[in-house]
Amino acid sequence: MKFACLHCGQHIEADDEASGITITCPNSDCGMIIVIPGPVARAAPAPIPPVLSPRNPPPPRLTAQPSATAAALPVFKEIRAAAAAAFITISLPIFVAAMLSIAADVGTIAKTIGPANFENALHGQRVTLDWSSSFAVTNAQNSIKTMSALQKLGTLGLLIGGIWFLSAVQKAWAFTILWSKRTNQQPSMPSQNIALWPLFIPLFNLYWCFRFLNIGKDLNRLIDRHRLDAPRCNTVHGRLVASIFLLSALGHIASLVVKAVGVKAARDSTLPMAYDMAVRGVSSVETLSYVLWTTFIIISIQLFANNLNRSINYVGRVLR
Repeated sequence: MKFACLHCGQHIEADDEASGITITCPNSDCGMIIVIPGPVARAAPAPIPPVLSPRNPPPPRLTAQPSATAAALPVFKEIRAAAAAAFITISLPIFVAAMLSIAADVGTIAKTIGPANFENALHGQRVTLDWSSSFAVTNAQNSIKTMSALQKLGTLGLLIGGIWFLSAVQKAWAFTILWSKRTNQQPSMPSQNIALWPLFIPLFNLYWCFRFLNIGKDLNRLIDRHRLDAPRCNTVHGRLVASIFLLSALGHIASLVVKAVGVKAARDSTLPMAYDMAVRGVSSVETLSYVLWTTFIIISIQLFANNLNRSINYVGRVLR
């Protein structure tokens, strides 16, 4: 007797005497529990809800015959969000350290030569200085060139790591949505593309990142539904990463306001220290914002990525 799995269309062959026996679909991409129909039945009865757990192993698998439907299903591969987070962890301190060093060197030049000659010296033009001032300015200019190269290297690393991390989380959403639909569970995102692309809409992405990084909620629903002995995904980590991005955006806006006030005060010459604040390119608010942001984003993104990796790879090995 030959029949097909109701879930994936896998062709299965069994003896007539096996009618009514509960088995697991031999397709490795399905694995759903089904009932072998009778010899004259045209459709198998409704499947028994699966109880998948390492403590309750499924019955032995039958020899499967490949089918076009089963071949079209995606094959689960481990998602390496943690590797992308490690790449960001290396690149982010390089970028921030280079940026703060450049700001300090610019401030050194400004203090050494004064407002009148600052723009010319910063762009490599000649200014009349004494020996000690000229030496200090040359060292600062050389340091800026070196730090600019490191800043570009850090920016490239952040770009690669960021794309890698977003694609890993998007892939995690793709499998979570697939597993949810297979088990008649409504996912919180209709598709992995809809989960990702709103992140590129300015201002709206400050809200959407909370939803995008809340993938742990869907994973935990799968774990609870199938009573899996799997590590639960900590949803606090995703909200923590999103909150730090939101706070860093607010801190950056505050630093821009402080610098704008400093530039205007420098032009009006109303504050003695305003010029120094303006040409440094980084205020105390911005410096503190970057240092705290770097520290907390590294910790939170590592926690989130490691937790996501552990949960989704375990669930994937059971539900694939």
